[in-house]
Amino acid sequence: FGDIRNLGSGNIGATNVLRTGNKKIAIIVLFLDFFKSFFPTIVFSYYFDVHSAILCGSLSILGHMFPVWIKFKGGKGIASLFGFILAINPIFFIILLTIWLIIAIITKFSSLSSIITTISMLFLFLLYDNNTNIVIPLTITILIIIKHKKNIERLFKGKESKIKLL
Repeated sequence: FGDIRNLGSGNIGATNVLRTGNKKIAIIVLFLDFFKSFFPTIVFSYYFDVHSAILCGSLSILGHMFPVWIKFKGGKGIASLFGFILAINPIFFIILLTIWLIIAIITKFSSLSSIITTISMLFLFLLYDNNTNIVIPLTITILIIIKHKKNIERLFKGKESKIKLL
């Protein structure tokens, strides 16, 4: 299998692992990325207030995106974002997962699904969550879009790789 950073897009996330053809490892990576933000956020929400949980979850997403031990070249944060969202607002999670799946099934572009879902997350927080300082979802949205810069360029050029979900 080798170092995932030397395969496909070079990204360490589940989508790049999926593109290498190893669905089992891609699913494992997806779950690990998801739970690395879900568990700490749940623990913090149980022992501390919602603001501490939101900060904890946000920092786990940032840690996934910019890990110190691989020179800040981490994943794009989508699976970790979903873990964070499920921990703080299960209804938002269902809405956002539905959006991601519909777009991915229709377009076959994981990147487009991720970008639209992330922007949708920002709007959900703006419209329906009075507990969260909007700076956190806004920052996460901006960073995820920046992480997708090359994907956006490839989408506009018609050269973005498609995914097979099933």
